Amino acid sequence: MTEKNKQKLIDKVLEQIKKDVAVGDLTAIDELLKSCPDKNLKAFISEFEYEKLFEKIIGYQVVGTEGTDKEGQIHPEMEASFCIYSLKQAEKMIENNITENWCLLPIKTDDIEDATIMFKGNPNK
Repeated sequence: MTEKNKQKLIDKVLEQIKKDVAVGDLTAIDELLKSCPDKNLKAFISEFEYEKLFEKIIGYQVVGTEGTDKEGQIHPEMEASFCIYSLKQAEKMIENNITENWCLLPIKTDDIEDATIMFKGNPNK
């Protein structure tokens, strides 16, 4: 294929991608991306985003929901801002204060320096 024809094809594909995204249909785009080499996919996002993608969730915190009077606060049942809880523990904190504006915050490996783990085992249980 000539360079000119290749560009025409790319332009047409980009038009179709825009249409698909506009209607929320990502099926064809997903298939297209699956055929791309990993290095090309990696190059498309920032190094920071790539590294965060594979970080492991080590626990959870319960914090004030953004845009509410609780924003920026930790849940009163949390011992300190460096404490990390299991999913079950964090969900129980939210259930105990269901009428207030609390949300679950997944904590990944490098989110908190010198974190105190407040559970044993799998953080997702």
